[in-house]
Amino acid sequence: MHCATLSLESCKQACIGGQLEAGSSLDEEGRQTRPADILVQNWEFGKPAALDFTVTSPLNPTTLNGASVTAGSAASAAEARKHVTNDAKCNRLGWACIPLAVETYGCWGDEAIKCLDRLAARIATRTARPKSSAVSALYGRLSIVLAWYLVFGARDVLEQSGKDLHKKIEVQLDGVPHKLLGLEGIVVLNINSWSAGCTMWSDTIKDGLGPSRMDDQLLEVVGLYSSIHIGKIQVSLSEALRLGQAKEIKIIVHESIPLQVDGEPWQQGPSTITITHHGQAHMLKKVSHE
Repeated sequence: MHCATLSLESCKQACIGGQLEAGSSLDEEGRQTRPADILVQNWEFGKPAALDFTVTSPLNPTTLNGASVTAGSAASAAEARKHVTNDAKCNRLGWACIPLAVETYGCWGDEAIKCLDRLAARIATRTARPKSSAVSALYGRLSIVLAWYLVFGARDVLEQSGKDLHKKIEVQLDGVPHKLLGLEGIVVLNINSWSAGCTMWSDTIKDGLGPSRMDDQLLEVVGLYSSIHIGKIQVSLSEALRLGQAKEIKIIVHESIPLQVDGEPWQQGPSTITITHHGQAHMLKKVSHE
């Protein structure tokens, strides 16, 4: 399901009239254009609004530098591009232009957050439910769609930068080199969850590798073959390649590659990266007496 289709369903929940792909016409160069994925009636002060979705990857070479400094900068840049493209046409039609930009790692642009918050508030009013519940449900459904955008956003990065990864980096686990032949990416895990909650490490004890634990002071390292491999992992049709567990992971970078930590990307030049266990803290856990 596309983000626009899902949002149109949400508009119906809020009793707001909506129309998909409104305002289509040919531009001066004969190309088909439309300023609205969804045209929403009576959005504000009786004025229709053109909601136009756009998904952008902060790992794209054109946005990577900004994204490494400011969170959400790729989404902000995408919003600005939509305004440049659509503002004039929306003004002629008497519509408000509202770009709904989101990054593949789930960071929404400011205008999108305001719009979705307003839509959730209307849903809450119409369905007599708490606003927080409506907000959670709306973003939850959109996040499922975005999981697939993440796959295709990752495709550009892996295909452009992951090719011949074994020639670009070396990986050592507790001093032991590991072969990366055929892989286009690696992931270092301190919890068994990645990319919107995917389980990356099988609990099966095999080849001397045990289950993933948060208290064993070990990090897990897995390999990815391609963007399609990521997609299969997302829907539980495949598993990541388990490379090993270690207390110290050393990554020797021979040429510039894109990296990301917890969704924050940057371009890493030649260097040596050492990852080790830092510390632990005692946590409280609610215990059920049922």
